[in-house]
Amino acid sequence: MIGKNNDKSGIPLHFKHNNAIIKDPYQISTAFCNFFTNVGPNHATAIPQSKKQFTSYLQNCPKRNLNSMFNEPNRCK
Repeated sequence: MIGKNNDKSGIPLHFKHNNAIIKDPYQISTAFCNFFTNVGPNHATAIPQSKKQFTSYLQNCPKRNLNSMFNEPNRCK
């Protein structure tokens, strides 16, 4: 199945990036690489910091010895 459809007529030969048309394949690949490299971190910085401590969600859990290496099933309700 791979390689049976070699029709590349639907692939654009230019892209608009930062209000400029780029046609050079190297510039196009660099723009895509930069976008996909930074999309996660850019969106992550837009998430506001929580004002709650994570432990506030564990109020119904039994108290545990933090110095213990024993793992028990989660019994939070």
